[in-house]
Amino acid sequence: MGNKKTLFLIFTAFMLSFSCFGKQLSFQIVQHDGSNPNVTEQSLVFEDEIFDEFFNWGYIVTNSEASISSSDEDDQMLWRLGVGEAVEGSSDYFVQVKLYYELSKDAKVSKLIKIEWSLTAVSTGEIITTRSMKITEKNTSINDLIDISVLLVDDIKKCLIA
Repeated sequence: MGNKKTLFLIFTAFMLSFSCFGKQLSFQIVQHDGSNPNVTEQSLVFEDEIFDEFFNWGYIVTNSEASISSSDEDDQMLWRLGVGEAVEGSSDYFVQVKLYYELSKDAKVSKLIKIEWSLTAVSTGEIITTRSMKITEKNTSINDLIDISVLLVDDIKKCLIA
């Protein structure tokens, strides 16, 4: 009787282990802010919130280091690096999120004005979709940025599910 129970538990654990694997997503934050030569706190808030939101939805999440870009060529180079890291990490998808800030005299308080993001299937390297969000409320509080990042993740998730 004990052997049957043990075999049943091992078989059940083995079968359940197959359903534990979630989709793996890798993402990268790219900051466009001519007022600031360093990655800002606002961009890091986005990075943390995106990571947490996807993790809470059951995705296995990795990310590339947040970077600064000043041109489309920089964006492409960062995209290639990010996709390469996603391939090495066996991710299913790669998301590049570009944060555009308004030029400001006060580099500590740049205002987010637009977000562009692209979703790439890592297995093929094909960009599935590219979208953008204009930020009408030019607030810079942490709570506003968190709310915006939640909306962004919801938009990305819709594309992942479709």
